[in-house]
Amino acid sequence: MNPIIKTSRDSAADFCITFEVNGEKYTFCIGRENLDRLSKDDLIKILNDPLSCSLCCAKKSGFGACMLRCVEGDGKCCDSGATNCE
Repeated sequence: MNPIIKTSRDSAADFCITFEVNGEKYTFCIGRENLDRLSKDDLIKILNDPLSCSLCCAKKSGFGACMLRCVEGDGKCCDSGATNCE
């Protein structure tokens, strides 16, 4: 199953990507101010971490906790965000 289930840009404000695996969701948003000022290359670099994490965390238990640690923490991909880290 592809972990990327939804992309949106509400009222031209933010660009959001929602990842979901087995009913657990994680949403990553880039604010309008960043969309307007960053180059396409910079946006690709910013999106690389959550995309890489979603692919790794899709194979782990506790998808939401794994994504939280991977994207917003130390970058490690772990079962339930705590064990069996890669």
